[in-house]
Parts: sequence; C-alpha cells; structure tokens
Amino acid sequence: MFGSFGMGCRGCQGSVQEVRGGHSRGDGGPEWRKCRLELPGGERAARHLLGGTELPTAVVAFNDQSAIGVLAALGRAGVAVPGEVSVVGYDDDTLSRLSCFNLTTVSQSAQEQARHAVTAAVERLDQDRTELREVVLTPRLVVRGTTAEPAGPTFES
Repeated sequence: MFGSFGMGCRGCQGSVQEVRGGHSRGDGGPEWRKCRLELPGGERAARHLLGGTELPTAVVAFNDQSAIGVLAALGRAGVAVPGEVSVVGYDDDTLSRLSCFNLTTVSQSAQEQARHAVTAAVERLDQDRTELREVVLTPRLVVRGTTAEPAGPTFES
C-alpha cells in the first residue's frame, strides 16, 4: 500500500514517497508530500514517517540529497536500511556513490546531458540553428546497497 509523508515548505520543493507492503502498488495509488530538495528536507520527511504507526517497506526520494537525509534520520532511529526499509534517490549524485551511503539511485546520465547541451549550443552559435530540438535520454536504475526485497509477506497489484 502506498502512503505519504513529508513536510510542506516554502521555496524549492520536491517529493518523497513511501511504499508499504511488497514494494508494489496496492489500492489507491501513490500519494506525495512536498519536502525541500536537500538533506534537511529528507530528514524532516523521515522523522514524520518515524512518528507514524508503521514503517513503509521503501522510500523513493525526489533526489539523492533528500534520500541521504532519509538515510540519516532512519540510521539515527536505529532502522536498518535495507533490512527494514529500502531507500532510493534520483540523480546518481557523487555523494550517492560514497561507501558510507551506497545509495540505490536513478542515473540521469549527466555526461550525456552535458554533451547534448554543448552540441546544441555549438549548432546554435556556429550553424545558426533556430529550430527547437527535443532530446530524450533514458534514465538508468543504479542498484547499490540501500534496496532489498521487502521482509515478510508481499502482494501483487
């Protein structure tokens, strides 16, 4: 079952989602809450989660910074990641690769994004290209040490 947690805040906002049960959609679909796109926002969201009646099986954060904040709060509370709760970020930030976090994340292929951006700028400046171009890059799941099969019974949607 999906649930939601997080803290509303002003300014730049993102989302953190909690997943209950077997890491799959149950009834009702996902619910989202807003949190800051940084470590403190992820920590606040996780503290809210820890104040609930039961832990989710997984947390999916808007970006790696928020996910690292979730990891910090869960670790301080003695919650085993990934034993009790799996955590996933998005960005494949340099911090996510550090052994102390070893965060499962979704890579946006920053190098390929940069290559396309430079190519577009050069074409615009040197070749007077004015037409719009859309480039869609496929994100890639990078499985590291913060995800595992959920403990206990699971269900299929």
